[in-house]
Amino acid sequence: MEEDKAKFFKRTGMFLAILIFIFILVNIAYNKLVLPQKHVNKSEEQFMQNNNNNLKILFLGDSHPAWAVNPSYIKNSFNYATPTETYEQTYYKLRSILSKDNKYQILVLPIDLHSFSDFKSDAYFNIWYWSRFMSINELQNVTSKSLARIYFNKYFPFIGNGNEFKLVFFKSQKSVVINGWYQREEIFASKNMTKDALEKARLHFKDGFEVKNERFFNFFIKILELSKSKDKKVIFIKYPISEHYKFAAESIGVDINEFYLSLNKSISKYSNVYVLDYQNYFTNYSLFSDSNHLNKLGAEFLSKKLDEYLRKFK
Repeated sequence: MEEDKAKFFKRTGMFLAILIFIFILVNIAYNKLVLPQKHVNKSEEQFMQNNNNNLKILFLGDSHPAWAVNPSYIKNSFNYATPTETYEQTYYKLRSILSKDNKYQILVLPIDLHSFSDFKSDAYFNIWYWSRFMSINELQNVTSKSLARIYFNKYFPFIGNGNEFKLVFFKSQKSVVINGWYQREEIFASKNMTKDALEKARLHFKDGFEVKNERFFNFFIKILELSKSKDKKVIFIKYPISEHYKFAAESIGVDINEFYLSLNKSISKYSNVYVLDYQNYFTNYSLFSDSNHLNKLGAEFLSKKLDEYLRKFK
């Protein structure tokens, strides 16, 4: 009997050891092969490489700036925006940056129809990334995840992301990132534009989601206060959207005029803030990748326009 127990525990121990070895091996493979292919990781590496250069202008926010601003055309700038980023996340990122480096003079952020919508309230799926800007306790507070799960997601990022191994094998899945800018090749004009716009609007403003979520808006105000205390100029941009998208948003109940009237009241209290409106700037839909994002060519046109403004602004 004792001999059988010993064999059982020995086999169980060997089995667990093999599982742990495989677990660690898969995690190493994910860190070495998959993470370097992800947009946020490429952007982070490029930011670290360029941060010692003469950077003065920092673009922040979600997919609108991430896809619409090519810093190659804007002197002394970097695009540090990431898709699905909320104003809450942007605040923590900016707080971290300014606590280490005060050289940035101009901060550029989006004020779009979906900027404060809580449709992307589960935006902390890349815990390993956001742990660079936030403490473990802060992550626990905003995600309501257990400390154990946060630690696991931080140090073993492959958990729940196994499907991303396709980034290693399929070239079409790999993103081109230049100074943080995420290149998009698609052409909106070749799609069913009405359908695309309605799908996007329903995603951003579907039933139960707020157009102006109080939590995200409060972090927007915290960014304004932080930039004011650090003596930074803030430029808010209304990024280009298609008429199809505007019509779709209004058709499901979004009051665009009321949204911006309310927003302008909050912004007008700050003397260091400027607003650029490019929302209706593009009518050529071959410059869009979808109903509310620019593609590679559209980004070139907008970035050159921004550069003209920023040169005068400085």
